[in-house]
Amino acid sequence: SKKGIDIQEGKNINLNNVKLTIEHGDPLINIQNGNNVSLKNITYNSADLLFKISGDRNSNIKTSGLDVSKAQKQAEFLAGAQEKSLQINK
Repeated sequence: SKKGIDIQEGKNINLNNVKLTIEHGDPLINIQNGNNVSLKNITYNSADLLFKISGDRNSNIKTSGLDVSKAQKQAEFLAGAQEKSLQINK
């Protein structure tokens, strides 16, 4: 695929055991105004930016089993998004 995960205005989304092989991970995961998003055991080949979180209505975005070391930058918060909306667990 050319792009990774794109969630816009999504609520109660669970993605488990997903493998992403993409051409350009900038970002790998884009979330705009997402609520109650759970990402578990996501694997990927590479990413410049792991998460792009935008909008002021994001909340409860959680990850686990995600290797952040392959990404050059973990997260970017835009357009009113707050860092507390994203929780990265190993």
